[in-house]
Amino acid sequence: MSRDGSGNYTRVPGSAYTNGTTADGAELDAEINDIATALTQSIAKDGQTVPTANLPMGGYKHTNVNTASARTEYARASQVQDGMLSYLTSVSGADTITASAPIGLSAYAAGQQFSFVSAGANTGAVTLNINAIGAKSVTKDGTTALAAGDIASGAVCVVIYDGTQFQLVATKPVFATSAQAQEGTSTSTVISPDTLNDALNGPNWATGMVAPFARSTAPSGWIKANGGTIGNAASGATTRANADTSALFSLLWSEFDNTALPIQDSSGAASTRGASAAADFAANKRLPIHDARGEFIRGLDDSRGVDSGRALGSAQLDAFQGHKHSTDAHTGATSRDGGSFSTSATSSASVGDPITDGANGTPRTAAETRPRNLAFLYCIKL
Repeated sequence: MSRDGSGNYTRVPGSAYTNGTTADGAELDAEINDIATALTQSIAKDGQTVPTANLPMGGYKHTNVNTASARTEYARASQVQDGMLSYLTSVSGADTITASAPIGLSAYAAGQQFSFVSAGANTGAVTLNINAIGAKSVTKDGTTALAAGDIASGAVCVVIYDGTQFQLVATKPVFATSAQAQEGTSTSTVISPDTLNDALNGPNWATGMVAPFARSTAPSGWIKANGGTIGNAASGATTRANADTSALFSLLWSEFDNTALPIQDSSGAASTRGASAAADFAANKRLPIHDARGEFIRGLDDSRGVDSGRALGSAQLDAFQGHKHSTDAHTGATSRDGGSFSTSATSSASVGDPITDGANGTPRTAAETRPRNLAFLYCIKL
């Protein structure tokens, strides 16, 4: 009989024994055999037996478990909370990084996430080799190789393996406290400008946004608004030829027609637009981007009526508002001291101040009309 479906043990029928009487051997053997079967179906506390089916806990939990030391063991909550399962140790190298993972990692799998504190600032492309499994590239924004300074020394880095390479999700630089900085006791490093790339590629920056930067190169995830072209890796685009231009390519393709942004083939010759932005991108075509070099950016009129008739992204020449200048004129004869003389008509007009007049400074002339300004690099978000 052994146990029923609920785990209850029921004695063999007829196995009731009376004191002082001889037990029936067959009945006794049947019950002892049934007990032996029930014990065999039980889990030994010393781990000798192995379950043969799922073990429902009925809402209860295993308590006081030890920390997992192999990938086939379930983890203690403290290990998860403390990041012990994904935190890399023995980190060395800045561009060729090696590290150790806990719990005997022996192979990479898509979706694995790891964190580590960098041993130094990278100077170029980076690889990561965990537990000597093999070096894999560390990239950003998909397959883009890291640039110098993307990982700062002492930064907390988070990477996810995508099946081909580790993608850098974020870096968190270690900063000194104000007291440490004043006392000169901090060993932290100043954050590299490129470490801010993660912030510049966050959810607050939408594809197509234009922003000025106090730097001569475009940050990661941005391109210069230099009037060049974008497209895929086989397009030969002049500003950026890479798969990460797909979103901006699609946006500009949809917002501007072929008159405003005439599409090109992979050799740079004029072409016609296909059925969709995706089709043209896949066909290795190039799409021009706006040229903001040396330009002031003005808000689109958008039906206000101040600068009406302007199309989105259109250029506009400089101009003066219509105006006029006053003149003084004298004519006729004037008598003085009994004599007389006549003057012919004279007039004078002044535009700007004479060089000797310091009221408004020395006049400035140029080939354009402009206000005072600062020159920064305009870039477009990919």
